[in-house]
Amino acid sequence: MFRYLIIFILTISISYGNDDIYIKTKDLKLIDLVNITSKAINKTIVLPAKFSGNINLIQNTSVNKNDLLDILTIVLEQNNYKLIKYNNILKVIKVDKSKRKKNKKIPKEYIVITKVVHLQNAKASNIQKVLSPIINKKPKKNKKQKLYISSDDESNSIILLGPIKYVNEIQKLVLELDNYRAQIYVTAKIIEISEIKTNDIGVKYGLNGGITGSNGLFTFASALGGEAIPIDTSGIGLAIPSITSGVALGASINLLNIDGALDIVSQPSLLCINNKESSIYIGQTKSLKIDSSLNTTGTITDQSFQREDIGLKLVITPRISNKNKVLLEVETTIEDVRNTTTNGQPDTSKKQIQTTAIVNTGESVIIGGLTKSSRETMQDNVAGLSNIPFIGDLFKNEKDIKDKVNLIIIITPYIIPESKDLTYIRKQLTQLKIIEDKYTKDIKKFFEDKEKTTAINKN
Repeated sequence: MFRYLIIFILTISISYGNDDIYIKTKDLKLIDLVNITSKAINKTIVLPAKFSGNINLIQNTSVNKNDLLDILTIVLEQNNYKLIKYNNILKVIKVDKSKRKKNKKIPKEYIVITKVVHLQNAKASNIQKVLSPIINKKPKKNKKQKLYISSDDESNSIILLGPIKYVNEIQKLVLELDNYRAQIYVTAKIIEISEIKTNDIGVKYGLNGGITGSNGLFTFASALGGEAIPIDTSGIGLAIPSITSGVALGASINLLNIDGALDIVSQPSLLCINNKESSIYIGQTKSLKIDSSLNTTGTITDQSFQREDIGLKLVITPRISNKNKVLLEVETTIEDVRNTTTNGQPDTSKKQIQTTAIVNTGESVIIGGLTKSSRETMQDNVAGLSNIPFIGDLFKNEKDIKDKVNLIIIITPYIIPESKDLTYIRKQLTQLKIIEDKYTKDIKKFFEDKEKTTAINKN
């Protein structure tokens, strides 16, 4: 009677990629691993007549064919088997437990263990990518000292298999990399400012200098903040060093918006993870004609259109540089359709700004320099008379007004304290908005009273 079974090259359902093999270890038995190894390395493996065992291994990434035999050797040892080689044939033999006890004690560094490390913050596959090169470069005296690392994204865990000494070392690295990642709440205001209307506002409120650009807006806000009107921010729990200037900036935007000199296009907000890119797109998709065909009579017979994204894209990467400072990497791209055409096809424009700035939490970065020209037809008429047929046009006056519109983006980061959450930040910003609105009313009343006093003095 034969005491051994022979495992020949079997047809196993495994995936190959060059020299890499992907194995699904769910419900995998020891005999299955032997079959897979036999097929992968193209060798015959002889097994004992009674052969069984369990696999304490999780592998969700591909392994090299050269490593597969090492893994089988380790798993066999865990099940009291030993793999030996006869010429080109491999043989599995049962190891007597009683004899093993008499053998020399295995050094601790050779004791093979499997450890599962559950992650709280980082993504398991990302940690594996970082540590795999380190593990592969680690010097080894023999194959028994080899360490294997895998990841399971479903449970967000790292699986380590190898000598206990190295497993513990890598586990420490895993826990250090799995640290808390701070969050930054970033608010943005995208506004358009009319050059003509803001100049009129400057004259109205007695403020010198143009305020259409980003520098002018900051100057305008400083002028408002310099008025003798106190700003009470005692109810705000956020540690914002420049909270007063921030309120003044918000009030200046509100004031210009009320007077029609400024239009708030959008106010998006992003919850970002420290040192991770976030983006937002504001716009629409338009169909642009890119080609057309004419027949002999000049009639259009065929037209080709292409869908294009037209709008503004904002890409932000925040990085906390110290306790209350944030390094902001900002990239702004604006794409638009121009009124001009080339060969009957519409022209598009693209404007892009990239900048890096370090600001305090709650402090704003103002991005400007994105301008466009606008043309508007204004009509004045005499009420009643302008509606008389035939002669009504005599009581109408039309004029073209050319204006320059500045697109300005104001970005403000807020570091979320480790002990707080997003709800806390939103409540604090709501309180800040209430203070800002109150200050806007106070400053507007201040200027209106100032204007009345000036008019009385002139008379």
